[in-house]
Amino acid sequence: MTMRISKRALAGLAGFGLMMAASAANAEVDPSYGGQGTDKFTLTGGWVFTNIDGSISLDGATSTGTPIDLNGNGNGKGTSSFMAAANWRFATKHRATLLWFQSKRDQSYTTANDIVIDDNVIPAGASIAAEIKSNYFFGTYRYSFIKKDNLELAGVLGLYGNNFKFTVDANKYPGSPTASYSNDTSVTLPLPVIGGSFDWYISPRWSAGTSLQGLKAKIGDVDGSIWVLTASTDYMLFHNFGIGVSYLHTAINVDVTKKAFNGNLFVKNNSFLLYGVIKF
Repeated sequence: MTMRISKRALAGLAGFGLMMAASAANAEVDPSYGGQGTDKFTLTGGWVFTNIDGSISLDGATSTGTPIDLNGNGNGKGTSSFMAAANWRFATKHRATLLWFQSKRDQSYTTANDIVIDDNVIPAGASIAAEIKSNYFFGTYRYSFIKKDNLELAGVLGLYGNNFKFTVDANKYPGSPTASYSNDTSVTLPLPVIGGSFDWYISPRWSAGTSLQGLKAKIGDVDGSIWVLTASTDYMLFHNFGIGVSYLHTAINVDVTKKAFNGNLFVKNNSFLLYGVIKF
């Protein structure tokens, strides 16, 4: 199954965030508030379901690589894995957050045209098997410009990190059935982001939030853009334990000129996170 996010969906999520902000700003504060938005530590653990889309190209010394579609026929396999996160409110308006999970996508198809990978030509009609694995890490610092009992509006500085491992195997060349090609490479991308977040403490048990961060810049041997969008809601079943669901979208489009990886990464992640929450 392939999950895609359109500009209309992004606009809808942004509109939802603005609607939450307007509603919360005009809402009466429940006198029983006190737990939401005041916990010093929050630990989160659960499962993440991820779909990866996009393309990867590997340039050679004499030629530009052909983008290898990570969802060439729409039948690529997504992945699920454990996720973990932590939030530390070390002062009333200051928060630090960490998120980690893994993802993988496998894709196999027959090439419709010749493709070039690191100066190697794979002819049309050959069989391609591509796999991308990633270790996703996202850390943020948030400062709340507005903090009330029932809402919080913050600026965000973050660091997106991802170690991508890319494997491609080609065989069954037309006219040369014994010919084959294989490439295994990896690259680590630490990319800074800037943006904002909004949290709405709907009741003593229920909260919702959204955030958007991004950056377009050339930093060393990485040139391109990244966008990270989140939307989440948590419900506390007990004073210190609750459950939650979150949507995470990341879009990376970068040209990389590292020694181990020279080419383009255009990767979109659509992830749904289901988790338990411990607050104290």
